[in-house]
Amino acid sequence: MLHYIKIEKQILTGIHNTCLDVLNISRKFDGNTMPECLLTLNIAKAIGKLNYNYGVPYLVDYYKQDNPGWMGVSTNQLKSKHLFTYIKTRLVNPSKNRLESDLLKLSQMLKKSEQLGMPHIKNVYFASILYDENITTLVDAKKTLEKEHEKYAKWIKSILKHEKTIYKLEVIPIHGPILLALDQKNNQNASFFDIPYQTTYFAGLIVKLSKNK
Repeated sequence: MLHYIKIEKQILTGIHNTCLDVLNISRKFDGNTMPECLLTLNIAKAIGKLNYNYGVPYLVDYYKQDNPGWMGVSTNQLKSKHLFTYIKTRLVNPSKNRLESDLLKLSQMLKKSEQLGMPHIKNVYFASILYDENITTLVDAKKTLEKEHEKYAKWIKSILKHEKTIYKLEVIPIHGPILLALDQKNNQNASFFDIPYQTTYFAGLIVKLSKNK
């Protein structure tokens, strides 16, 4: 279980770093302009931070499925490699259809892991970012996260109702508030206090699927 606790923390770190990267690169959380693989890569890099040597004790493999964002994490010790989890990512605000496709596939992979020769898999994960550019206050952010949790909980219950899988949903405030400069035409020598800013908030969406013992 220690491996899973470590990986869950690094998934959160990867989400956090992706939020900052997207703001820094384009200021927009838009899956049409930013690559889905950005979140995948940041989670993989965060997992890599756990290693005390190159690829030890964790290796991350990417899988080219019908859509991007699939990776497997293995322990790598004494020339012995054991795959112990899968992670599926979506960059931002996953729709019900995409969530359904990904969760059902994760559930099937979990249930068939022993048949597929992967007996070490006990948990698998879905990870994404929740963001609304219109949320600019802490009060609105809290209300929105509560509504998002309620919405996704309802979706997931419906999606997995016929699956013999245990699940846990978390909607986690990742970072906030962040101040975004509104006026890009200001003189570079202007004081920080002279530039108008907008506050922005974002959160992480993580779904953990576990075998029903």
